[in-house]
Amino acid sequence: MGSSGVTVKQQTLPGTADLVDRHVREARRLLDSYDHLAAVHAAQKHLQLVEMLLENLQHDAEEPQADDPVRARALARARDELSAHLLAASNCEDASARVAVVAGVLRKAVDGLSDDGLPLR
Repeated sequence: MGSSGVTVKQQTLPGTADLVDRHVREARRLLDSYDHLAAVHAAQKHLQLVEMLLENLQHDAEEPQADDPVRARALARARDELSAHLLAASNCEDASARVAVVAGVLRKAVDGLSDDGLPLR
């Protein structure tokens, strides 16, 4: 049988650090552009993905071949701070706080992740 002439182009998948950056930017855009609950929930979902990605990066830094305990601790600290903000946002929402209050808590999380000191690479 001959080739059908169709070629599949291989695309490189973005790295974890690029995904973190992308989700943080999207969360900030949602929080800065919209002032309603749906945008806050969408931003929260992006930040939950960032939380998981940070955990993966931390585990990678702890692997024997990486052996980067300083980076692993910094990533764990960033993930813990993000987790605290996400929990606080959920608690605010559970307490029927205004959308602006919940968004403010999530903005603090985004600001913490936008810090250049986060060792993503």
